[in-house]
Amino acid sequence: NIDVFVNEGYKAGASGVLTCFWDLSQTGLFSNMWYGAYYGADKSWNPTSDNTSFDVRYSAGALACDNTNFACAVQKLNELRLLELTDDMKDKFLFERLLPQKGKRFKVSVADLDKALIILDEAEALLKQANLQLYHKDEAYLQFAIDLYKHLCSKQQDPA
Repeated sequence: NIDVFVNEGYKAGASGVLTCFWDLSQTGLFSNMWYGAYYGADKSWNPTSDNTSFDVRYSAGALACDNTNFACAVQKLNELRLLELTDDMKDKFLFERLLPQKGKRFKVSVADLDKALIILDEAEALLKQANLQLYHKDEAYLQFAIDLYKHLCSKQQDPA
């Protein structure tokens, strides 16, 4: 969305871009938005910049890191949103009832469970190699997200 918005504005002669973020979840954790915030800022200042080098700029500028493993871990974790199991990575599974209401049913998906576990392991491996010099709480948050999804997957494997 940011790319299209910025490119259209640039073509139309816009003098700037205001990028807004809001969290539709009930958790209100802003840590998962920093990557997008930096991306929006980068595109605002450099509308014609090469997206393939953004992770290098983000890692060096925002995290004082000499590798892109943290950004790669974020992107890897985002692959979960494409799986039915995670329902577009919405946080509603945290607040769902454990049992359906009387006379009602609900669906528990185990589709792509093996794929989800592979994605989570790969994201965790990248995160462990990130070697951040700044913002260690963001690293801890990303590990928390990985652990949360691993727990969700384990409950799907063994619901007892």
